[in-house]
Amino acid sequence: MTKIVQVDAPGDLEAGYVFDATVDGKTFKVTVPEGGVKKGQMIEVPYPESAMSTVDISSGSAESAPTGRWRNGLCDCCETIATGRFWMGWCFNCVLQGQLLERFHLNLFGMKGPEPMKHVCMIYSIASLVLYVLLMSVRVPAVVYIVSILFVVWRVVVGTCTRFHMRQKYQIPGSTFGDGYLDDCCCTFWCGCCTTIQQSRHSHDEKVHRYDCCSMTGLRPDAPAIV
Repeated sequence: MTKIVQVDAPGDLEAGYVFDATVDGKTFKVTVPEGGVKKGQMIEVPYPESAMSTVDISSGSAESAPTGRWRNGLCDCCETIATGRFWMGWCFNCVLQGQLLERFHLNLFGMKGPEPMKHVCMIYSIASLVLYVLLMSVRVPAVVYIVSILFVVWRVVVGTCTRFHMRQKYQIPGSTFGDGYLDDCCCTFWCGCCTTIQQSRHSHDEKVHRYDCCSMTGLRPDAPAIV
């Protein structure tokens, strides 16, 4: 099965235009599909077999995550109530958040590092669960108070930075407090579960690429990787 990856369009390009893209250190040429693309739009292409190979998808379409808006509304999470994504978001939110970190190559604070962090989903999920168990088992009020504050702040920072990264990547404007971090912070703090589910649904069409709760990215192996 051919591996598919997603690449960013470097600008507003017409159909047939050829530009260079880089995946895993391999530079290859991509031909813009019919209909053209907008700057920042994600284009799905086959994984390059070798450096400087040409990937021609001009006869296809630029299936991609929407730019300029979220694919689903913040309160549309109830649409997924019959899926694992919904229950993962509400019962094991730290795992769903970890899958987003893995999918977008972010670190334990929801930010881009010099190099993608390995096993970030597993590390984030285990760390969150350990801190939660610690809070439930420790009977020293001062320790519980301090750990609780650190845990909440950390989770909010990770969620805020992840959402901000996605809005920047897909050119999505803030809904209430502008394009800064405040909008993302409020959504993460007050509607954390809905926010994480919304983000998880955005990058890939869930009708084509089903959610996989056991995957490090929340996607099946044949889903396009995000680069």
